[in-house]
Amino acid sequence: MPHVSPRGGNHLLEGTTLRRLRLLFKVTGGLAIALLALGFAAVGLYYWLFVTVPGPVVPARGDTRIVASDGTVLAVMMAQEHSQPLGYSDISRAVVEAVIVKEDESFFSHGGLDYGGIVRAAIANFQSGAIVQGGSTITQQYVKTTLEDRSRTYRRKFIEMLVAKKVEAALPKEEILSRYLNTVYFGRGAYGIEAAARRYFDKSARELGYPEAALLAVLISAPSLKGPAVEEEDLLVQRNALLERMRDLGYLVPEKAALAVAAPLGVVAQRASSDVKWPYVVDQIKRELLEVLPADKAFAGGLTIETSLDPRLQRSAEKAAYSNLPDAEGLEIALVSMEPFTGYVRAMVAGRDYDASQFNLSVQARRQPGSAFKPFVLAAAFEAGIDAEAPLFSGSSPYVTSYADPGTRVVRYWEVSNYEDRSFGRLSLLEATVHSVNTFYAQLVGKVGAERVVAVARRAGISSPLEPDPAIALGGLKTGVSPLEMATAYSTFANGGVGSQPKYIVRVLDADGEVLYYAAPDGEQELSAQVALNVTEVLQQVVERGTGVRARIGRPAAGKTGTSQDFRDAWFVGYTPELSTAVWMGYPDEARSMEDAVGKAAGGTVPAEVWHDYMLAALDGSPVNGFIVADTELATICKETFKLAVEGCEDAEVIMLPHGSVPTEYCDMHGKGY
Repeated sequence: MPHVSPRGGNHLLEGTTLRRLRLLFKVTGGLAIALLALGFAAVGLYYWLFVTVPGPVVPARGDTRIVASDGTVLAVMMAQEHSQPLGYSDISRAVVEAVIVKEDESFFSHGGLDYGGIVRAAIANFQSGAIVQGGSTITQQYVKTTLEDRSRTYRRKFIEMLVAKKVEAALPKEEILSRYLNTVYFGRGAYGIEAAARRYFDKSARELGYPEAALLAVLISAPSLKGPAVEEEDLLVQRNALLERMRDLGYLVPEKAALAVAAPLGVVAQRASSDVKWPYVVDQIKRELLEVLPADKAFAGGLTIETSLDPRLQRSAEKAAYSNLPDAEGLEIALVSMEPFTGYVRAMVAGRDYDASQFNLSVQARRQPGSAFKPFVLAAAFEAGIDAEAPLFSGSSPYVTSYADPGTRVVRYWEVSNYEDRSFGRLSLLEATVHSVNTFYAQLVGKVGAERVVAVARRAGISSPLEPDPAIALGGLKTGVSPLEMATAYSTFANGGVGSQPKYIVRVLDADGEVLYYAAPDGEQELSAQVALNVTEVLQQVVERGTGVRARIGRPAAGKTGTSQDFRDAWFVGYTPELSTAVWMGYPDEARSMEDAVGKAAGGTVPAEVWHDYMLAALDGSPVNGFIVADTELATICKETFKLAVEGCEDAEVIMLPHGSVPTEYCDMHGKGY
């Protein structure tokens, strides 16, 4: 009998135990996987058996009114504007072919899902860290507009895929395509292919040729005709690229393709209707409508769309913007202001002349934020445990460092200088932010990591593509950000780390007064309350004694200036407990310096003055609130019922309450307890 030492016996015992654990894991793990698969199968079976195939869009039964927060009618969507459904045989062949090539080349051969496209989109989205591809077929896109669930979750995506398969089994391809084209938003307030054809070309969709069809197909994924010349040229390039793709796939013979490419855009001039108030805002509301309602309800007609726009604040924003804007040809300004707690957008200045350009500078423009991006580095530093007042780095100028390019891993050198090449001694995080010291922040991003900065900015509310490049510390971005994104992200700081998505639509009522949609506050804790408070305390000092002193309004306010290279962009983004407001100034058609026309247009000049004038007027007469401190929350309360306020509460007030004591019910005296 072989000798087994006690040590060997222990090993045998351990091996036996390990085998048993592995066996147990295999059994329980396999059971869990089986149960999960069974659950998905059950959900799929339920939707296959009980979810009905969406019906076609029917002509609207009446006009839809868009109203401001005080009841002012902003616009009336005539029935013929937003629902003129056509059958497949009534749509020109050019439209059908252009849309197929642009949106779903395998539409007539797949069964509702493009599995290769789904995989490619998943890989691209994972690599970019953001949703840059959708992978959806035309059938899925149609189904998406019909589902009651408007959330962006994997569950909803799964349901969308199941319903798409059912639609494919129930309807011919031609019917699916015509229904899809009758629900697409093309910009200019046009829902559906017939309305779009008339808005852009003053003709029926039956009459569209290949150049026109290709342009409308491009607009499906870029639903606004961009006004500045460079943007129209870009749209022409996209249209021609689609026409050339159609030639390559055999839809167009080379001669006809060449003629189509040579054709001008041919878009008829659009003028804002005389009875539309604030058309940039109205356009944005129309875009949002299909995000909050399924197509059959959005196109039903007879709706009342109650919006967050406050006419008093809107007029104050326009007055502040244009009374301060320097008189320089082509220079523009944008402003967007939202409530941190609710996400309601209360005012938006998006361009000086809607008739000349429908490009929304507050929402669609992507510009370099400069030092206005530093608060996200600041928040990342606080998450890393850095003390705001401890001396950390020298602020001498210039500063040179090396880093590995995040894409190629090639070593690059980066030289950073301060504004006007000023030098400072050893600085704390607080003082470096107050004086916006670039060389300090270049060292800081090396300490906390550009990846952490990207993650913080994402959680705060920045949705544009971001690269983990050290230049992010100074707002050096490849794509840029919009004023709406900046106001949204800063509102997270104002709201104690709770992020809220911006909203223009508050409620939608049908012709009978029944509520089809209500935008309740939907914030989630994205940053810790302590980090948000620390950022706010530092940014208050920026306004009180730093680069943002021209924004002082005599009440608690926090903010940050931003100036991109060569004075191409100037920003001031700031907030009070009640409002988060972003102001941008620059040339919309190109990133060119403002220095020759208006001097050194830094963020602490005109943008800070615009912010000051607007916020002073917007908050006139409202009580002075302090920022959220530890263990407290801000809430908008109806003073009569002490419940969360709804739009009908005329005496609503923003107050600070102990954490956990904010009411959970909405006022049912002035609304219906939504």
